[in-house]
Amino acid sequence: MGCEVITYRGHGRRYVAVMRSPEHAASELGELGYGDNRLFEQPATVKLTLGAPVDAKELLTGKEFKGAKSFELPLQPWRPVIVEVR
Repeated sequence: MGCEVITYRGHGRRYVAVMRSPEHAASELGELGYGDNRLFEQPATVKLTLGAPVDAKELLTGKEFKGAKSFELPLQPWRPVIVEVR
């Protein structure tokens, strides 16, 4: 599954966003190993691993992680995971 990871620092916090990288017009791009976006329309799980234990919060669901170095999050179709790292 193709995913993009975007990091941002601001307001004294770090943010990590994970989102899928679908092909919006796959049929126009030729053979890429798949012919449509069905893979991106299924729920998946992503595992974020950081260099040290942190407190974090998934912003869209409000789920908190205390003192975690890695954690798994559900990645829903067409919706990113956005984590605030404290």
